[in-house]
Amino acid sequence: MSSREVLERLEALDLSKLTEEERLAGVAEVRAQLEVIANSVVSAELLTRKIAYLKLWQRLVSLRVKDVKADKPPPHEKPVVERMFPASDGEVDPEDVPAPPPEEPALEEPEEVGDGLIKMRLLENATVRGVKLPSGVVIEVEESDARDLLDANKAVLVKGDTLPETEEEGQSD
Repeated sequence: MSSREVLERLEALDLSKLTEEERLAGVAEVRAQLEVIANSVVSAELLTRKIAYLKLWQRLVSLRVKDVKADKPPPHEKPVVERMFPASDGEVDPEDVPAPPPEEPALEEPEEVGDGLIKMRLLENATVRGVKLPSGVVIEVEESDARDLLDANKAVLVKGDTLPETEEEGQSD
C-alpha cells in the first residue's frame, strides 16, 4: 500500500472513536510513514503529505491529552502496537525508495588565475586575512595562505592547481 493510500485511509477514520490501542497503532503508522518520507527524494507532493501526517499525529496526541484532562486512565498494560496498514511482502511504492547518497561536488576546471594566486575550495569555515569565509566556496589566495589552509586541512586545491615547491622541498630530494 502506498504512502498516499495509507494517508487517505487514516484521514477517513473517525479518530475520536478509536480505542487507546488503535490510536497507538495510528501513531505507529504515522511514524513509519514519516520515516519513509524522510528517506525519500524530496518533492512538493511528499512535503505536503508529510504535513498531513504531522496533522494526523497532532490530532491523535490531542485526543490523548483530552483523555488525561478528563482523568481517563491509560491502559493498565502497555499494549503491543503494530502498524495499522503494514506493508505487504515485496510491495514497494516507487515514491518510498530512499534517495541516493549525495555525490561529491565536482571541482571546477581551473582558470588562469595569474598574479601568483592559488585557487582552493574551503572544506570548512575559515578565516583568511581577517575575512570569515563559509565552507564550500572557491577562493584565490596567496601561496602562504594556501599552505596555512592546507596544513590545517581546511581547504583543497582546485583540480589542476598546484603549489610551487619551496626551497626546502626542492633540496630534500
